[in-house]
Amino acid sequence: MRLFLTVVATVMLPVSCLLANEASSDKTLSVVSYNIRYASPRDGEDVWPNRKDAVGKFLSDHDVIGLQEATYPQIKNLVKRLPDHDWYGLGRDDGKEGGEAAPIFYRRDRLTVESKGTIWLCETPDEVGKKGWDAALPRTMTWLLLNETATGRKLIVANTHFDHRGSKARHESGKLIRKFLANQHGQYPVVLLGDFNCLADSAPYQAITSGNQPLALKDARTQSKMPASGPESTWSGFKAIAAGRIIDHVFVHGDIDVLNHEVLDPKTESGRFASDHLPVRIRIQFQSPSP
Repeated sequence: MRLFLTVVATVMLPVSCLLANEASSDKTLSVVSYNIRYASPRDGEDVWPNRKDAVGKFLSDHDVIGLQEATYPQIKNLVKRLPDHDWYGLGRDDGKEGGEAAPIFYRRDRLTVESKGTIWLCETPDEVGKKGWDAALPRTMTWLLLNETATGRKLIVANTHFDHRGSKARHESGKLIRKFLANQHGQYPVVLLGDFNCLADSAPYQAITSGNQPLALKDARTQSKMPASGPESTWSGFKAIAAGRIIDHVFVHGDIDVLNHEVLDPKTESGRFASDHLPVRIRIQFQSPSP
C-alpha cells in the first residue's frame, strides 16, 4: 500500500514541480544577469564593503553570470568569492581595467571559452573608450562563445549596459547589438544579458525584439515554460522595489529552452538590498538535436 501511494504521489506531481526538478539537473544551465552597483563611497550603509559578501554568495550557485557596473576592484573581490569560475571583461574607459566593465563569469568545470571579445556601443564599435551618439558615458558589450564540456554544444553569451541618459544611444545600441550577434552567432543559440535602462514598450527594447531579421531575439520572460516569478521590477535604488520598473532583461535566440525566469532579491546579513538592482535568473537547456 505504501508503494502504491508513492507511485500515485509521483504521478500526481504538478508540472511546475517536474520542471523545477528538471531545472536542477546537470542538463540545465543557470544564467544570471545582475547590476551590482559600482563601488561608490557615497552609498552610506550600502557601500560595496557591506555588500560584497552577499553578492558573492548569491552568484556562487550559477553557471553563467553577467555583471553590470563592475569595477576592477569589485571584480577582484568577487574572483576570491567565486573560486569555481573564470571570467572575461574589459574596462569601458581604456579596454583594460579603467572604468566599469560588463564581465561574464562562467563555471570552469562545465564550460570553456572558444572565442571572446568586447565592442563599444558607438558608431565605430572597435574604438576603445568612445561614447556613442548622445550617450553620457562609454558603453560596451562583452561576448563569449562557450562550449559545454559534457556535450560539446556551443552557446553565445553577451552582456551589456545601456546608457542611462542617451535615448538615441539606447536605441542605436539595440540595433548594433542585434546586427553584431546576427553576424557572429552562426548556428549557435544566443543569450543576451544586461541592464538595458528601458522598459518593454520602449524603442530600444523593440530594436532588440521586433521582427525576425537580422536575429529573432525574444524576451526570456515571455519564453519561459514556467510563469515568470518574483517582483514586477528590477530596480530598488536601495530603498524599495519600484513597481513596474523592469529595466534589466534577458533575451534568447536559437535551440535552447527557457525552463524558468525569476527576478530575485538577495539581501545582506543586515537585511539590506545587496544592490540597487535586482538580479534576473533563467535556467536554460539545449534542445535535443533533430534526428
